Amino acid sequence: MAAWPASLPQAPLLGTLTVAPEEIRSIFRPDVGPPMVRRNASVAGEHLSFSVSATDAQYTTLIDFWEDTLNHGADEFTWAHPITDETESFRFTKRPRITSRSKDAHVARINLYSLETPALLLEDGFFFLLEDGGRLLLE
Repeated sequence: MAAWPASLPQAPLLGTLTVAPEEIRSIFRPDVGPPMVRRNASVAGEHLSFSVSATDAQYTTLIDFWEDTLNHGADEFTWAHPITDETESFRFTKRPRITSRSKDAHVARINLYSLETPALLLEDGFFFLLEDGGRLLLE
């Protein structure tokens, strides 16, 4: 699995990081009475959105990483979570968007989804999803 390139910024620009847990509830709003709420998933993922500054060389590295290394963002990669600093697996949810500030000074907007999956609870016990699509059952 690829890793976030060391030549790219390793932390978001101050004040640009947004972390949003995935919504895993279904909410039904009847005509009368309070909304009815239930969980519709066992695990909530996490969406991250942030900006990083980039030189011309870093811009090229970022686009090459997204296009070539990650197959236009289809493949996952590892990177240190910007809050926990734990190495996790991520996937791009959008192509990086670049805003040029001046010659050799750009800001890249990054949107990621954390692929770290805690144990899922099923009727037959806990399991972890494996990379090959299988599952490891824990009794």
